[in-house]
Amino acid sequence: MSFTTFNNSFQRVIGYLWDPEPKNTDTMNSIWLLGQEYPSALPAPTTPVEDDLSEAQQTWPRAFLDDFNSRIWMTYRHDFPPIPRSNSTAGMSIMTAVRAQLPVHAQGFTSDQGWGCMIRSGQCVLANALAILQFGRSWRKGQHPEEEKALLALFADDPEAPFSIHKFVHQGELRDIRSGSWFGPTPTAQCIKALADAHSTPLAVYVTLDGNLYSDTFHRHSSSRSNHPTSPQEFTPVLLLIVTRLGLDSTNPLYHEALKATLEMPHSIGIAGGRPSSSHYFIGVQGDYLFYLDPHVVRPAVTFKNPTSPSRPSSSSSPQSPGSSVSSGPTSPGPGAASGGISNEDWESFHTSRLRRLHVKDVDPSMMFAFLIKSEEEWREFRQGVKEVQGRSVVHVGENEPVSSVRDSAVEEVVSEDDEDM
Repeated sequence: MSFTTFNNSFQRVIGYLWDPEPKNTDTMNSIWLLGQEYPSALPAPTTPVEDDLSEAQQTWPRAFLDDFNSRIWMTYRHDFPPIPRSNSTAGMSIMTAVRAQLPVHAQGFTSDQGWGCMIRSGQCVLANALAILQFGRSWRKGQHPEEEKALLALFADDPEAPFSIHKFVHQGELRDIRSGSWFGPTPTAQCIKALADAHSTPLAVYVTLDGNLYSDTFHRHSSSRSNHPTSPQEFTPVLLLIVTRLGLDSTNPLYHEALKATLEMPHSIGIAGGRPSSSHYFIGVQGDYLFYLDPHVVRPAVTFKNPTSPSRPSSSSSPQSPGSSVSSGPTSPGPGAASGGISNEDWESFHTSRLRRLHVKDVDPSMMFAFLIKSEEEWREFRQGVKEVQGRSVVHVGENEPVSSVRDSAVEEVVSEDDEDM
């Protein structure tokens, strides 16, 4: 047995001892997962207990479990092509690797264990946004396997994959973040924007670093790929990435209700944050507990098979609403629909049925909220939803962005790879 295999097995044993799978003991509060509500109380059983569910899982609604298992889960990977050490700080990068208890390849890092969790959470945000945009919110794992595999190949652990950890690290270095260093929410959001712009994804990315959104700036993004900005058919879907800090050492209780409410909004793509210096991808809420996907599991690297780029939604078809059903007919051309993908084994590694949750009071105050707006109507709904949130709001929407704010945001943006030679 290799050291990595032994280490993974040991971590799983410790995890189950110290972090047992939660049981549903709250029959009063509904469960919310990216804007979808699931009543907590289970109906009386009419069929034998399902053998594929653990004792703890049997206490949760099956529809909720299926939804949770369908969300795309990014984790640490090992044995991928080396990520070069930053030339000017090679010694510090070695110290980072020692701290993570990982060997460093002569040419760089071959695993992101110990430092890549926020990058993986950011990949979760982008991957789930693209999946919902292509397949619809009601899509479930197994409905479009080949198209999903092609989408996931875009996130393969290879320098050629457009959304690989290699690409994130490269964008981080443009912002003086050494390879092998932990990312925070701000560079993660900016790297997502840079990579999405460089790869011509079917959405625009609007990043704000102070919790403030502006309608005029939003509409510049939503018309960024249209020759006729006023035409509803030419609306460009917008991924909102809102980076904010809701306290000093811990999240201020005044924000708890608003934080939880964001996961109940139909436009939610989740929250990237977590315990201090240990990022998670939060996708659901019940009462005071947030459900999350944990990137702190080490798996073999995913091989890249050079899929095609994600296609933009056709101007003749309107985006699917969050609750719309997935068509049983042919889907529109998606990322690598017929020319790339990943293996079945790799595909399974992007999904998990293992529930994890964290009390809202234990969430780190520095986080990135994500929302996907696919139409002008959804933008109006989002603005109204922000107004109705209880407690101190974590998101604010104004009409016109101040000139000074526009200049500051321009300075903060990461240079995309397509712009480097300009």
